[in-house]
Amino acid sequence: MDKFIDGFSFSIKTPNYLYIRAKVLCDDVYDLSGYSMEVEEIVYLLYRDFLQSVKEYDDPVSIYQMMFLSIESNSKSHIQERFYSVKEDMKSAQYLNVAMKKKDVLRGEIFLRDLESRIPNHGLTVEMVIQSLFNDFLNEYVNGSSQTVISQLIERLEDI
Repeated sequence: MDKFIDGFSFSIKTPNYLYIRAKVLCDDVYDLSGYSMEVEEIVYLLYRDFLQSVKEYDDPVSIYQMMFLSIESNSKSHIQERFYSVKEDMKSAQYLNVAMKKKDVLRGEIFLRDLESRIPNHGLTVEMVIQSLFNDFLNEYVNGSSQTVISQLIERLEDI
């Protein structure tokens, strides 16, 4: 993972069953494309796509709304519940140590600062954004979009 040198490391919490699904997803990508990947690389690719959206849309509030539409309230405590709770049917969670390039983390921080000027006290951190991207992506995969998800991952790997 030498592409992450000179960066920051984050600990991302994900339900154990989603982590196992991510491992299976990595195996599926390898079987279909020959690209070997680790779960942490999925996280990196997702965050990179998020940063591309930030550049393209240049509207932090719209991006925030797209990411968090399923949140019933914009309150800080409600947002934090989304990131730190594990459903009762899950007995364990995995913590992924994910490294990110410094410039990518800084771009995320700028996004959050721009968002703060429009939605004060939003309560988000770069780590929370990364966690949300990863868990939402895996939930999409679990809910039946597996072929689309695998194709998208292969395309992203080809772009690196």
